[in-house]
Amino acid sequence: MQWAKKRPKVKYDLALSGILNLPFSELEARIEDIDLNGDNSYGYRPLVEALAAHCQVDPESVVTISGGTSMANHLAIAAAVEHGDEVLVEQPTYEPLLAVAEYFGAKIKRFARSFEDEFRIDVEEIAKEITAKTRLIVLTNLHNPSSTLVDETTLRQIGELAQGAGARVLVDEVYLEAMFEAAPRSSVHLGPQFIATTSLTKGYGLSGLRCGWIMAERELAQRMRLLHDIFGAVAPHPAERLSVVALAKLPKFVARAKRILESNRAMLSEFFDSREELKAVRTESGTTSFPRLLKGRVENLCDLLTEKYDTAVVPGRFFESPQHFRIGMCAEPQLFSEGVERLGAALDELVSILMKKADAAHNITIHERNGPDDTFGWGVVFSGKTLANLRKADEASHADIMRGFEAWDNVDVVHRDQKISIHGNSFSGIARLRLLKILQRRCEDLGIEIKFQNEVTDIEARKSDCELLVGADGVNSVVRQTFSVGFQPNLSTRPNKYIWYGTEQLFHGLTLTFRETAAGVFAAHSYKFDRTTSTFIVECDPDTWAKAGFAIMLDEETRAQLAAVFEPDLNGNPLLSNNSKWINFVLVKNANWYHENVVLLGDALHTAHFSIGSGTKLAMEDAIALKQSFDQRSSVTESLQRYEQARKPVIEEYQAAACDSMVWFENAGDYMHLMPIELAYSLMTRSGRVDDAELRKRDPDFMSSHDSIK
Repeated sequence: MQWAKKRPKVKYDLALSGILNLPFSELEARIEDIDLNGDNSYGYRPLVEALAAHCQVDPESVVTISGGTSMANHLAIAAAVEHGDEVLVEQPTYEPLLAVAEYFGAKIKRFARSFEDEFRIDVEEIAKEITAKTRLIVLTNLHNPSSTLVDETTLRQIGELAQGAGARVLVDEVYLEAMFEAAPRSSVHLGPQFIATTSLTKGYGLSGLRCGWIMAERELAQRMRLLHDIFGAVAPHPAERLSVVALAKLPKFVARAKRILESNRAMLSEFFDSREELKAVRTESGTTSFPRLLKGRVENLCDLLTEKYDTAVVPGRFFESPQHFRIGMCAEPQLFSEGVERLGAALDELVSILMKKADAAHNITIHERNGPDDTFGWGVVFSGKTLANLRKADEASHADIMRGFEAWDNVDVVHRDQKISIHGNSFSGIARLRLLKILQRRCEDLGIEIKFQNEVTDIEARKSDCELLVGADGVNSVVRQTFSVGFQPNLSTRPNKYIWYGTEQLFHGLTLTFRETAAGVFAAHSYKFDRTTSTFIVECDPDTWAKAGFAIMLDEETRAQLAAVFEPDLNGNPLLSNNSKWINFVLVKNANWYHENVVLLGDALHTAHFSIGSGTKLAMEDAIALKQSFDQRSSVTESLQRYEQARKPVIEEYQAAACDSMVWFENAGDYMHLMPIELAYSLMTRSGRVDDAELRKRDPDFMSSHDSIK
């Protein structure tokens, strides 16, 4: 919303999502139509009745709002949700819908409206996500930002799911107004579980009136009126009177809006047909379109449009879709046509820049065994040093990743129900899937082809077909196994068992939690990686694992038992599985890092225990070092020699520290006699990378407390 309010003014505004505003004269209002004061304590009755007639609903179900649909959504969510309630929200969506639910303390869960499925709603996905704690399902219709229509059958099915869970469905219908006489009836007609919000702001050029309203069953509508005493008290009466005037003249305004939209939609469709770097879901109604940019970065395109072409579109990052942008079809057709031409010129320039950046001497193809949305695990942690390395190597990727980060400086140690915090650390977390998407887009920017679901089986043949073969295929690397004589790998399986879960309990810092049970000691490594979810890794020694009976438990039973162990820490939130299984950590080392024209990186080359760092972080740093080794334009062999000479000592030192940390956790039971602050000190110094002096520098208050018990 700040971007919309503060963005530079441009002549060719393709960011408008509401029909170009009407001049006041078009209302043809008389002075007697306006008054400063009137009887409007809980809504000006002529306005309420006019809106009820417009939507064909009972006037008692209409709650008028002077802040447009945004304030209507705010009030509707406030009336439907209490702190701690679960709310399901579509993704992508209009960002303030998320912000309001979070503001009221709701626990947010998401259901997808994917570009690949033309932004339709999969009711089965909602059925999987809805629980007894769900109190509200939130969606937009027409979809904001894509203008996709949700049909009545789908809405009915969602309503049935909500009714079964004792929840309501909030449907933001502001863009439905832009379908005019072709609009289906409001969702509020489908049952008492539906709440609909809308306004005159988008479809008619009447944004300045800020005339919004909510439709809900009578009892809930009355609750909203009383609740609105806190937020709005009494609406500005002149705006209410003018809204009544405007509603009487809607047919006139509809004709103007339809002329604008029909002309602009036809122009935009022709434009999409001519642009191979754009792909869009075409819709027959609505005021916006949400194309995907297939080449280049949307942020670069938006900057170029504003700075050079006096044109604006809305970056998709405001709708959780950074490779998309939103185009509004709301300007006068002549200006819209010129704006689209300028968009085309900017796209041409962007593609030209990319071609100049690409090095024709490098033809890179990535063979990925999984699909583009497949990932295992939950979040990824980076240190401040890793981020600095990434920024130096690739500012574009660094900028995108930083926008998705949750950062913290504290390590929290929980022992005997006491939490000890140690500050002065620098960590950031990001969802693993979001990181993958950022890196995939960066490959697209640079013209690097990714072949998904493409398992390479004939490694020998692939080696012969290229100048350099990079094996980044994980702990069980086929590349490493194929050339094991050359790499001389050394793999050792450690005794502890661990399992990787997620949870909606937010851990605001890197949290290490210890729980003693009859079976033995369990340790949890947890941290939040976005606004709604945390990683939660549970580790225990083999005796504890066996005594607890996990060998014969199903996934649901395992999660339930571990949730019980960590009940004080999870606060009733379940553990979430993503194909989660108990595994043993495998320590991977290789005597040689390359063999002829084949090189390894990441877990295929080396592993470090998760208690000290992320394998993803190490793999990215490997990739940076490998690229730098080729910068001097020497032979492949010489470049690989430089890579091993520069990077191997760094990894060996890191693995040594990680091994010390790993052994500490393998013997965690030996430290349970310590007081919480003693355990925290032992944990912070376990790897040898942080000593007493460094801890005093990072957090003198912690060290002062530790010294006081000696």
